Amino acid sequence: KESSLTTETIQINNILNNKECDTSIKKVTLKFFRELSSVSAQGVKYTDRTLLMKRKADGVDSKQTVTRVVELPLDQMKFVNDPFLQDYRKKKTKFAEDLGAYYISPQPSIKTSFFECKYYIELAFKSPALASGDFDKIQIPVVLYYKTGN
Repeated sequence: KESSLTTETIQINNILNNKECDTSIKKVTLKFFRELSSVSAQGVKYTDRTLLMKRKADGVDSKQTVTRVVELPLDQMKFVNDPFLQDYRKKKTKFAEDLGAYYISPQPSIKTSFFECKYYIELAFKSPALASGDFDKIQIPVVLYYKTGN
């Protein structure tokens, strides 16, 4: 599914195909981000990336393929109570005050000539077979919509 409502639960089906590898993947980490960016009339750019949710899933043994389902319940996000966002609010008080409703609830994805709000999921894999222990992160765009009408 390429888009979701701001009140839905996003289900990510991770098909982990490790049939060609002799080592296992220990775990999969999913991070759900919101990125706000704006450009002033003078051309000054500002970008803020906020981690909204983090989930972990079991990996896969060598020579195996498994599917791991991870849920991101958007309707359960409590932006005011979330520890990540509380810390963010302390560090960037002025910005948090200016955002108002954008700060306390999931907003729809939007892109205009001066402002953009986008969401994405970042996947990372842990495996001892990789030199650094981390695989380059994969970003999956997520589009959020508001439900209009009944």
